[in-house]
Amino acid sequence: METSFLRMPVGTGSGTDRVPDAATQPDGDDLAHIIGRRDVATVPWATIALCSLGVALASALRPAVEGVPDDLVIPLASVYGVVAFGIVLLQGTPVMRWLARQLPVYVGGSLLLVGVLCVLAVRDRGLATVFFAPAVLIAMYVGLVLPKRWSMSAIVVQLALAGLVHALKPTAALSDAIDLAALVVAGWSVGLLCRFAHGKAARIALLLSRSDVLTRTLNRRGFFEQFEAEIAEARSRREPVALLILDLDDFKRVNDEQGHAAGDELLRWVGSTFPGVVPERAAVGRLGGDEFGVAVRGITREEAIALGGDLRAAVAERIGASVGVATSEDPGTSSDDFMRVADAALYRSKSSDRQRVHQLIAGSTRADLHSALPTASDGGVRRVLTYGRLLRAGGPPERPAQSIHYGWLLRGGFWVMSAAGVIVVGGVALQGPANTWGDLVVLFGPIWILATFLSGFLFPGAEAVDPRKEPVAIGLSASFLFIGLSTVMLAGGGITAPITAGLFLKVLFDAVTLRRTTALRTTSVMVACWLLVIALGPSSSLWAVPYQAILFGCAFWLGRVGRAAFTDATRARLRIAHTDSLTGLRNRPGFEQGASRALELAKLEDRPFGLLAFDLDDFKQVNDTQGHTAGDELLRRVADATIDTFPTAHTVGRLGGDEYVVALELESPEHAMACAEALEDALRPFVGASVGWALLLDDGFELEPLMQAADQRSYRSKLQRPRTTRPGADVDADESDDPVAAA
Repeated sequence: METSFLRMPVGTGSGTDRVPDAATQPDGDDLAHIIGRRDVATVPWATIALCSLGVALASALRPAVEGVPDDLVIPLASVYGVVAFGIVLLQGTPVMRWLARQLPVYVGGSLLLVGVLCVLAVRDRGLATVFFAPAVLIAMYVGLVLPKRWSMSAIVVQLALAGLVHALKPTAALSDAIDLAALVVAGWSVGLLCRFAHGKAARIALLLSRSDVLTRTLNRRGFFEQFEAEIAEARSRREPVALLILDLDDFKRVNDEQGHAAGDELLRWVGSTFPGVVPERAAVGRLGGDEFGVAVRGITREEAIALGGDLRAAVAERIGASVGVATSEDPGTSSDDFMRVADAALYRSKSSDRQRVHQLIAGSTRADLHSALPTASDGGVRRVLTYGRLLRAGGPPERPAQSIHYGWLLRGGFWVMSAAGVIVVGGVALQGPANTWGDLVVLFGPIWILATFLSGFLFPGAEAVDPRKEPVAIGLSASFLFIGLSTVMLAGGGITAPITAGLFLKVLFDAVTLRRTTALRTTSVMVACWLLVIALGPSSSLWAVPYQAILFGCAFWLGRVGRAAFTDATRARLRIAHTDSLTGLRNRPGFEQGASRALELAKLEDRPFGLLAFDLDDFKQVNDTQGHTAGDELLRRVADATIDTFPTAHTVGRLGGDEYVVALELESPEHAMACAEALEDALRPFVGASVGWALLLDDGFELEPLMQAADQRSYRSKLQRPRTTRPGADVDADESDDPVAAA
């Protein structure tokens, strides 16, 4: 079940939708959410401890082998396991927290473990020893967690150490060394594939968190990040910067007279006109309601004024607009300076009957800032991606944190499996079959390789896989591995064959990519394969059973931690994408998602459900006369009052501008009207509001007709009820100050 972003689960009737820390959620590079996590740093050391103790246990159970001093291996492995377990216990200390953020520590720790495994291999049977199997898990974990450059270096060193082991202790069967090398490379490749898939989901969530879904422009957060990047770039190039704010005239009347659906359609149309007017390099965003921002660097003051006129002319086909322009050639000018001055220029343009595009100069007189400007070599300026790039990336999925099964991941998984099969079957053929199972590998191996390779083409290469195809892909991959691995393991002597590491690699892969229940099912298939080999293989290898059982558990544990590291980062970005940055309530996509889940649950459990939709009376006047700072403060106060009035609501959202909607349990029309009156009473001290309601069954069965019905009642309420409250009456704002002087 998808994780809710509410404080309480949707449908419990005991939660709040406010996300006060949404603006501070981490959303930088993936490594910021992976390297440094306590579980990512702890689990590898815990795995080392468990594997070391498993080595000691297996050595104690193994029959005496000539030339292998188990009396030395057992105490050394036990000591190493105790030391690793002690490091696990120290993970909370300041020193260990600092070390957990250092990439060389991860690389060094991985290579240290590989080195210990190499020593064990040299003292045992070389690469054919069962103790070298964890090297495959390390290869995948390195590919998954570390940056590509670091992981490539680590895998090269790991292969070099394996080659050294084979040189010092040649195995009786060359195919054993080939199998192990193939598995190490396959594990690393699968780790990279998993990282790519998780990274793509995280990038789509990041794009979604910066996009305004309605107008297909940047949202407020994305716009100001882009604007900051433009300012930084202009500083390094010594170029002027311009900020234009476009405000639609009488947009409120469109919503009031024609309904919010008509207003939304108009906003979508306005957003579609920008690409044909503004320069390609410009940043365009919806700042809220009917206000849009355009940030451009490298244009003169006259060009900025002309651009404002072009914008106004472009939308004049359907609605009038006022434009405020702020320009500056002063490199010390901040985004706040630009915003204040552009806001003042917009106020002047709306006050004038003739000049609907007004321009003011934003600038700082602090000349000493010029010498402290960052240069292009400083880096750190990350360009915000546009909504168009979001669509090209696969569209805004409803649950990007769960959209892990991309076609390239599944297709690549089959192809990596077939490539490893070529190496393994080739090694058996080169060495010569040792038994009947080996003959089957040579005879049917090419057919298995071809079938595995062709199975990859069943799935798209760049799109998200249809959920109906996921079970097919998972079942095919598990079946192919069950058949292939069991046959090759029996051909190599049972569970002590090096190819057994492929079972642990499959478990780790599934734990990283699949949901927990699905991963447990596929893991059970791999365990069944292992048990089959135990039953059909030689009884002399039973001493390795406890050690390999530990490896199964470690592989699943490592995979779940790796998945959590990526999906937590994606969910943090998705939380931002579904949150209104101004009020902390859900935005339109977030509300629709939360309300849809609550609605489906209400229908399933036969519980009441309804909506309250409202907008503020004459809110436009607050922005026009007192400034946008006062308007923003009023919107936040309305959000607070709504949450306080309905603390048990399913979800509360701000759809845009001064439009709010609440999803809650409404039992009857009388109950709905009482809730509407309670909300109006809560808001009356500082603003008037027109509240409409809708009930499940009475007004529709789906969310869209319910929202339309509530919107229509809100409009009728606005027509019938006289307005007696001056909007923003007690909002803290100095109305006597000249906004231009304040800028």
